[in-house]
Amino acid sequence: MVAAHWDVSYPVFSYADPDYFEHIWFHPPVHYILLGLVMKIMPLFYAEGVLPIIFVALSLWFVVSIRADSSFRFAYALSLFSLIVIAVSAHMSNFGVRPEMNMTLCWAAGLIALEKGRHDNWAPWPLAIGAFLVTLGATFHYIGMAFVFGLPFYAYAAYRDQEISDFKKSLTALAAGSFIIGIPFLVFFFVPMLDKILVWSGAQGNLLSIYSSNPIEIFLFHIQRNQSQGLYWGTLPWFQDFTGALQRMYMPTGLVSAVGLLFFRQTRLIALAVLPEMIFVYFYAGKSQPFYLLLQFFLFYIFSYTLLFRFLSFLLKRKGFLHLEKVTLFVISFAVTLTLTVTSPNFQFAFDESGRRHFHWMDLARAASQTIVGPDAVMFGREPAAYISGAKFWYPMKAGPLPTTPSKSGKEDLRQITGAIEYNLMNVNDLIGKRYKIGRKLNQGQYAGYYALGEANLRGWVVTPGAGFAFFSAERPEQIRFYRILNTKVLKFETLPTGDSVAGTYVCIEPNDRHLRQYAYYLNHLERFPTYLEINGTNPQVLGIFITSNEQFSRLEADLPKGCRIRESFRGNKVVISHAEFMLQVPEFHKNEFFFRNMADAGAEKKRRSPK
Repeated sequence: MVAAHWDVSYPVFSYADPDYFEHIWFHPPVHYILLGLVMKIMPLFYAEGVLPIIFVALSLWFVVSIRADSSFRFAYALSLFSLIVIAVSAHMSNFGVRPEMNMTLCWAAGLIALEKGRHDNWAPWPLAIGAFLVTLGATFHYIGMAFVFGLPFYAYAAYRDQEISDFKKSLTALAAGSFIIGIPFLVFFFVPMLDKILVWSGAQGNLLSIYSSNPIEIFLFHIQRNQSQGLYWGTLPWFQDFTGALQRMYMPTGLVSAVGLLFFRQTRLIALAVLPEMIFVYFYAGKSQPFYLLLQFFLFYIFSYTLLFRFLSFLLKRKGFLHLEKVTLFVISFAVTLTLTVTSPNFQFAFDESGRRHFHWMDLARAASQTIVGPDAVMFGREPAAYISGAKFWYPMKAGPLPTTPSKSGKEDLRQITGAIEYNLMNVNDLIGKRYKIGRKLNQGQYAGYYALGEANLRGWVVTPGAGFAFFSAERPEQIRFYRILNTKVLKFETLPTGDSVAGTYVCIEPNDRHLRQYAYYLNHLERFPTYLEINGTNPQVLGIFITSNEQFSRLEADLPKGCRIRESFRGNKVVISHAEFMLQVPEFHKNEFFFRNMADAGAEKKRRSPK
């Protein structure tokens, strides 16, 4: 919204609260304001890398210039790199768009700046910069808001180490750095939005975001959740063995790492400064997502590398080779860095693609969608699909229980607009299970249900990193379109009577479709959509989308499991082209999107803008 309209709001979520048309409290707005400003001058693909580069550069400058032990400096630098590798390995599709990565890097830069100030006899400028960065990181996401409670530990340490006159200078620097960003954040966002933030965060019983109000139950929830996730983040065996093993053993990684840092004199103050955040995460913040683990992994790497390097320094000193400490630690750090770089598929991809023009996957997906719905589409759906839908005029799908059978009003809505878009980010089996438990009140799948019963048409689908999107309309399209956004290519399915492949859909009464996988090549494991029809043993519960060879499709038709049927199929060919070539094939691609409260307003605006 900042990049396109100079507006700090979140209208795509206005079905939950109409005030989202003027404000945002879903997440704090600071990170998105900064990213939006960068997007004013460069495309998203490049813009999302600017903030991480700034924070890492600041951290490395402080690491190089700090007057601390070599073991700490190498451990901190290597921890930063390990954090980036693990994020890129499994979070590359949203490396700098979601706030968690930048929040952690900003916090890391602030901590090392504070440490530099301490080692430089409490120099005011590093303290001010550190306090500013720690507070800035705290404004990026609610999960990091306890960062600021680490600053009083540095203030107390400065008071303990200095005369009162010098302490006043240090305290002024800490306060000034924190207040520069903290006071505007409180005055213009946090205090005015506090009531809505409390409701959203769960403090007033909103079960969307809070697991429990009991700290012990929240703690048990987190370690169980982390264990069940395994190592969501790591595609590298090294990470799966190194950190994933701890997660699988129900270890509270971040909390244990913070306590472990207390045992080293050189990291004791950092440990005290990060403990409030870890206590907040494990005993109060009753919400868990894989992205939140970045904070904990960073602390774990600092603790692990510090332990390793301190042990090596001890051995070198004992054997009389202390003069080789820096060389030894550098060689080990370089070897670890090289190993992580060489074994990371995404780093290899970055090296191979260096020097070429790139497009962000969201822009590619939007371009693909515009070939499906056209450049002036009126679309609606839920918030993650707004941009990717390709819509020029968008209004949100209403919240609340959806009909368990198709409604007349829903079909009438579909006839008056270009279409609806639905997506699935979750495991279908889990979603169906939730329907049994909560009385079918989830908000996805209405138009997949219409399609399953033959009362709506599929226009096409777009598969992106981490999600699948299906497009539905009242009218049958002239041509079905399918796209998958790959790292360097776009795969598209072109209908052709003599084609060698078949793309199609099936519907099943039960969500388990493992039997179908031996026949159909699933382009993404998320290409199954819950239909949210009534659970009565006869209504299709799952819509599945597939592509396969002609031969495999014949076998699939002959061997469908009970309760499943082919909804429709299309013969054609798979074509793979580069990102740049694909974008040239969408000359009408645009990023212009306007948001409205309802279908009538969206339709009226389209009519007003149409040529007379």
